[in-house]
This record gives sequence, C-alpha cells and structure tokens, in this order.
Amino acid sequence: MNKVFQLTDRLKEKQKREQAQAHRKRVETLKRIVHCSACQLKCSMCGQNVEGDTLPPLDFHLCETCRDEFQDFQKTLAHGEDHSGIFWHNEEWVNLWASWIDFRRSIRKFRDSKEFRRLTEMEP
Repeated sequence: MNKVFQLTDRLKEKQKREQAQAHRKRVETLKRIVHCSACQLKCSMCGQNVEGDTLPPLDFHLCETCRDEFQDFQKTLAHGEDHSGIFWHNEEWVNLWASWIDFRRSIRKFRDSKEFRRLTEMEP
C-alpha cells in the first residue's frame, strides 16, 4: 500500500511541474510587472528616468513633471476644485490620477498577497 501512495505523490508532483512549465511565461510576466512597477530609476507614471527622489508617504517614484501634476491632483482633491488654472485639469484628469492610484494600490496588494509570494518562490 505504501507504494501506491508514493506513486500518487509522484504523479501530483509531476503535474505541478508540468503546470508550472506551462505557465512559466505568464509567471515571468507577472513578476516583471510587479518588479518594474517598483523601479526607483523610472517615473512610475510616465516611465522617464528619475533622479531617485520620491514623495515620502508613497511607494512610487515620480519625475519632476509628474510630481507637479500629482501635487496639483492632491490640491484639487483637498479643495474640491482645481485651483491651478491649468486648462487640462478637468474631471477626466482627476479620474486619470485616481485610477492610476487605484492601479498602484492594486499592484501593491497583489505583490503582498500570499499567492504572489508563492509564485516568487517557484524555481525559474
């Protein structure tokens, strides 16, 4: 009976390896998305190279231009309307930044999930 259990365990392990192999490209893509989204050398919004500074309470890096836009977005949220006088700071612009922040939050939650940790522990 012991041999039957060992055979079953071996079959399960073989299935796991085959499944991992079948999904290897998808796994690597997910790892890249999460890893690259945390890059300290590029602006998290536009992808331009940055000098390495960040907004302290946030976990993303912004170039000077995107940082200015983000700060305008924060002021707009705080005051309830746009005070910058810049014509493109409309409702869609607010929605763009709000959606981008939700996207960043979603990446962070996925990165912190036990499933992603399990994914990163898999051998390449």
